[in-house]
Amino acid sequence: MLDSLEILKSAKNLLANNEAQKALGLLFSLKEEAIADYALGVKISKVADKALQSVNHLKPLKIAIVSSSTQTFLVPLLRFFCAKIGFNAEVQTGDMGAWRSELADENSWLYSFKPDVAILATNWRDTAVNSFTKNPSAEAERVVAELESFWRIFKSKSSAVLFQHSFDFPFYDSAGYLSQNNFASRIQVLKRANVLLLEKASAAGVAILDTSDVRAFVGSKNWEDERMWLSARQHPSFTSLPALANEYARAIAAAKKSPKKVCVLDLDNTLWGGVIGEDGLGGIKLGAPDPVGEAYVAFQKYLLELKERGILLAVVSKNNESDALLPFEKHPDMILKKEDIASFKANWEAKSQNIVTIAQELNLGIDSFVFVDDNPAEIAQVNSALPEVSTVQLSEDASQSIALLDSQNFFDTLFLSEDDLKRHTTYLENAKRDAAKATCANPKDFLKNLEMSSSASDITEVNLARATQLIGKTNQFNLTTRRHSAEQVDAIAKTQNAYAKTFNLKDKFGDMGIVGILLAKEVEDSTLEIDTFLLSCRALGRTLEQFVMTNLFEFAKEKNFKKIRGVYIPTAKNSQTKDVFEKIGFTKEKESEEKTSWILEIKDIPTLEVFISKI
Repeated sequence: MLDSLEILKSAKNLLANNEAQKALGLLFSLKEEAIADYALGVKISKVADKALQSVNHLKPLKIAIVSSSTQTFLVPLLRFFCAKIGFNAEVQTGDMGAWRSELADENSWLYSFKPDVAILATNWRDTAVNSFTKNPSAEAERVVAELESFWRIFKSKSSAVLFQHSFDFPFYDSAGYLSQNNFASRIQVLKRANVLLLEKASAAGVAILDTSDVRAFVGSKNWEDERMWLSARQHPSFTSLPALANEYARAIAAAKKSPKKVCVLDLDNTLWGGVIGEDGLGGIKLGAPDPVGEAYVAFQKYLLELKERGILLAVVSKNNESDALLPFEKHPDMILKKEDIASFKANWEAKSQNIVTIAQELNLGIDSFVFVDDNPAEIAQVNSALPEVSTVQLSEDASQSIALLDSQNFFDTLFLSEDDLKRHTTYLENAKRDAAKATCANPKDFLKNLEMSSSASDITEVNLARATQLIGKTNQFNLTTRRHSAEQVDAIAKTQNAYAKTFNLKDKFGDMGIVGILLAKEVEDSTLEIDTFLLSCRALGRTLEQFVMTNLFEFAKEKNFKKIRGVYIPTAKNSQTKDVFEKIGFTKEKESEEKTSWILEIKDIPTLEVFISKI
């Protein structure tokens, strides 16, 4: 607590000396547990708010909270935790107990506010579930069905990301211990409702905010304050608010920020204990019965699970390659194998340079990398050379490695697609493509030899989630970087004379899945305007953009459009796309700092060179 108070005092002094950025940095250095006291958290939030008035680099974000309980006291804490993840949050809360009417009324503050994120903060009291019920299954379905009806209303009126609280449980219950052993009890009905809630929310594109983790963190007895509920309809307790605000911010980050894609790992004293080049295969600590060795095995299992859900693993080690590979090839307790590593660099070059090389190989931005090492000097070197790379310094206690990496939430995302699950395989296939390219002197011969094929598919409920994910996360080859919700994409797809397609890509090495999106809508003067045009970075250099545009040309002709307009909106990451329309044959129409528009007369449609056959 003293450390937190000292940091708060120092931040105030910095702010008084007009050093707002430094003050924020100091406050943001506080760990979650240092802000567990509500009163201290509010003081920290107020100082941060003052500092934010002088800092302009945070992204604006509108957050709406509708609830049956009082949410006013949560607001300053939520603003602080959102600022920590890069957002200047404007938070609006509704009247306690009015969530049903606020969601149902299209003229309510909720829809006029036009939030980017909405949180439906219901709790166990909103369900009206009795201590025991005759039909627990039907009761759980009733509870969830009501929420589903409000989700549909909200989704029809707003494009915001919608978070739904899972149901918490009363600490005191008249059923006593029976509540844990009888399916008809209130707590068991609520547990059943939570399972159903997750199933229905996933299908509806609603994200569940699981309050059980927060409740466990603060302690189930501390979660509620009956006196504050009766006097002010405050739920949960003041004690719980800092942890709940932090959980909200984590959920918002998963929805609004791109997750890291690559975890770069050191080897010695990171994946095993000891130095393989000195200790040899039998001298490193890895596996039972040594508890330290078991900790390294546990960390490797955690990393393997990251890989299996789509996070790429890479190795950067100052080692002779033959020594570095030895545990992967011959140690019986090694969980990770060489084939689990997307890129393996064991040499004596600076680790920052190896990370740059890996980024080039994988065709990914440096800012999508996390570097994990036990050596503070190596962490400092990467921080200095590559400030965009996130770093995690492991401690001497190997049992803490999982916690140190997991607590940073680098890889959080709301939804998982089939493409995520096969990302590692896709990048290995790309490595084979690159190897094949190196053997071809003529780039066109290489493209022909790939035997590529693609198809344009209508956006439907089958591929809507993947399309929305690509639109939300693609930065480099994305000409407008407009972030559309699933509802907005679906609305475009259902608009008359609109074009909404996904594009996959296959070749002789494998199937890349959906790697392209094009959305276009009819505007004035029989003109088809491209709203969204993006390609996944792994599909670049394959003439897919020409294939996509050729399909759009066919559609425009069929629908008797006279013109196609393309729009380029510059961002910090999409500069490589600024000349795409010009190269395809468009003529510049208007140009400003905000955007450039390009026009193509249908009568002037060019014939593009494409090395992809149409399925």
